[in-house]
Amino acid sequence: MIIVTPSVSVSFEETYSGFEPDPEAYANCEGVQPLNGGADWGLALFDLPGSLGGEALYNVVFSQVSFYEDNDVLGVLLTGTFYSQDNSNAGWHINIPLTNGLNWEAWSNLTEIHTYKDDFNLAGNNYLDWTYYLVNSEGAYLEGWGDYEGSFLSVSHAPVSGFIGWQHGVGANNVGQTLV
Repeated sequence: MIIVTPSVSVSFEETYSGFEPDPEAYANCEGVQPLNGGADWGLALFDLPGSLGGEALYNVVFSQVSFYEDNDVLGVLLTGTFYSQDNSNAGWHINIPLTNGLNWEAWSNLTEIHTYKDDFNLAGNNYLDWTYYLVNSEGAYLEGWGDYEGSFLSVSHAPVSGFIGWQHGVGANNVGQTLV
């Protein structure tokens, strides 16, 4: 008796589109268009040169927030693509690293005065649980696409004093929910 075993061939192909988490990060989330207390926009840029829209509001095409920890220093990388509410063929690809993530106790006890921002009274006591970051201007930029192609903007923390930081947590940055 002869037993014949058929050979089996299996192939697998995987394709990603959209949100691809960074495996080096300890947490990732996809940024979405916020519907917050006072505005419906994902990015606001003020005082831009005239050909770039002056004061302009932008909607989210895609964005990602990735959280990192390096030697107990918390950091975040904001990346994404945004289009102008006034011109859907103009927008920005962003890359903004944030560093020195601190809790409220450490943030509020720094040598310089530091506080939080809560324009729409959404925070309640949640600011006590937020993490506060500063923009790391080394590597922080906006690169134009569409009608803004060829435009490049360096980004630094505002206010320069660090009086207010980028805030993460429930009710932070004038948004009623957390990002992650």
